[in-house]
Amino acid sequence: MCGRHLAWAYPDHPPLVPVLSRLSEFLFGTAAWGLRLWPAPAGAGLVVFAGWFAARMGGGRFAQVVAALSLLLSPLFLLSNSMLQTVSFDQLLWLPRWGRV
Repeated sequence: MCGRHLAWAYPDHPPLVPVLSRLSEFLFGTAAWGLRLWPAPAGAGLVVFAGWFAARMGGGRFAQVVAALSLLLSPLFLLSNSMLQTVSFDQLLWLPRWGRV
C-alpha cells in the first residue's frame, strides 16, 4: 500500500521499498514474482560480499567459498531475501561497511 501512496518519509521504513513496489506494480502488475524480483539481486550481492569480506580478512579461496556458501544456505538470509522488505537492502548496504573495519 505504501507503493500506491508515495511519500518522502514513512514512520517505519525508508522510501526505497515503496518506490520499488510502485515500479514493480507498474511493470509487472500485481504478480508476486514481480515483488520478489528486487530482493533477489540484493541477496546475490550479499553472497558476493561475503566472499569478498572473507578475502579481506585474509582467507584463501576455500574460506571465500565457505563464507559465500554459508550465507547462501542460511535460512535467515534465504527468507529475508525472498520478500520485498527493507531488511534485504539493509543487509546489502551494511556488509561492505564491515569490510572497512
